[in-house]
Amino acid sequence: MYLLLLIQCALLSWYLPALLHKRMRRVITEYPPSDFPLLYPKEEHEYHAFHAKFLLMNRVAFVAGMVVVVGLMLLGVNVMQEHWMMLPWGMFMVQMVPIMIVEASEFNHLKALREQNKSSIRVAGMQSRGLKELVAPSLFIGWITSFLGAILVVAWTDNFEFAFLGDAYSTVLIVVIMNILGYLYLRWLLSGKRLDPYQDPEDKLRYSKAVTKSLMFLSIAVSVFMAVTRVLDVTEAQYLQPVLMTFYCQIIAYGSITTTLRGVKLEDINFDVYRQSHKV
Repeated sequence: MYLLLLIQCALLSWYLPALLHKRMRRVITEYPPSDFPLLYPKEEHEYHAFHAKFLLMNRVAFVAGMVVVVGLMLLGVNVMQEHWMMLPWGMFMVQMVPIMIVEASEFNHLKALREQNKSSIRVAGMQSRGLKELVAPSLFIGWITSFLGAILVVAWTDNFEFAFLGDAYSTVLIVVIMNILGYLYLRWLLSGKRLDPYQDPEDKLRYSKAVTKSLMFLSIAVSVFMAVTRVLDVTEAQYLQPVLMTFYCQIIAYGSITTTLRGVKLEDINFDVYRQSHKV
């Protein structure tokens, strides 16, 4: 278990942040403000400072995580005991803080781009599309199957009774709410409106495909995790939950981040729209 926690520290606080930091540095280096002014509503030094802070936050989280795990190991603490079961999730929440800050910064960046664009005309980036148009049929079927399968498995663990506010009822409610929220977010994303006023329609479509795929992957992971958790509960194998939890945290972080990065490669983005000559 300690090895899994160390791997979680390395993956979520070192490897994945390094991928994101490398991408951020590539953008500002290969597509500098001097050549692509519309992409940078703030001063250049602010972006460099943010990149450095992001890297520092992750390095601190990595060291802190390693200290905690090694410390518990040296103290001989059995992290498989019930009161330590949420340790992987607690670490995950801390490790995701820098990445969440990047996400929030991205929304602020898009807002600044819209405020910067003084054009009174807002053109839809693409026509509204359905989910099935943006992902492979196998992924769409897997999403639906995992959702319904999770409900079926959880119902089976409760003998299909679903006692109000019981464990099975609560688990199904969580799965349903998570999927509904994910679906609503995707519908909003695919509404056809551009958050970035300069974005090329093809880039908008490519980004929408990547995010849709990432969120479907996340939804499948949540459904499977909740179903397996219920099975462990009824089979009195709760001691395996810390192992399941750390696998779950690593899978959703790696899957969602790398899926988006692979789906929207810098080489495929039309950065020419951010040149001054393309301003509308």
